[in-house]
Amino acid sequence: MEVEDEYLVQRAVEGLLGDLDDDAAFQALTPEEQAASLAWVLAGLVSNGGFEAWVESLGQRTPEAVAGLRLMGADEYVGLLEQLARLYPTLGAADADTRLSAMDAWGDREVGQLHQLTQQFLELQQAHDLEERFVAPFVRAHPRQFPLRVEDL
Repeated sequence: MEVEDEYLVQRAVEGLLGDLDDDAAFQALTPEEQAASLAWVLAGLVSNGGFEAWVESLGQRTPEAVAGLRLMGADEYVGLLEQLARLYPTLGAADADTRLSAMDAWGDREVGQLHQLTQQFLELQQAHDLEERFVAPFVRAHPRQFPLRVEDL
């Protein structure tokens, strides 16, 4: 019987989080490392500050987050990020102010769409928690990428 480890994902990705902001360091991460770390951060940011928090903090990593979510089989989350990318054509900018600048031209419709996307994410999290259902099994399935025990090295 496997004991559930609620900090498994955090321990697996915490050493990678500093690399998410640095382009060269980020590119040096494996696709598995990118996938797990971005998914973990995505869940935390959106749950605590909505999609606007994701756009501000790591929106430029959205294409890689989409690829990682696909790699994990989290397709329902992919659809939400694809909709977000259409709402924020500035998403790929290197700096937060430029990423968020799409909002300057928004009306009530776009603001409503952002709130709806965030609500859909939160509902999806409630039904199919990203960390528990996708990221943790992914980390367990890649012990060489995320060595948590000496035996995994």
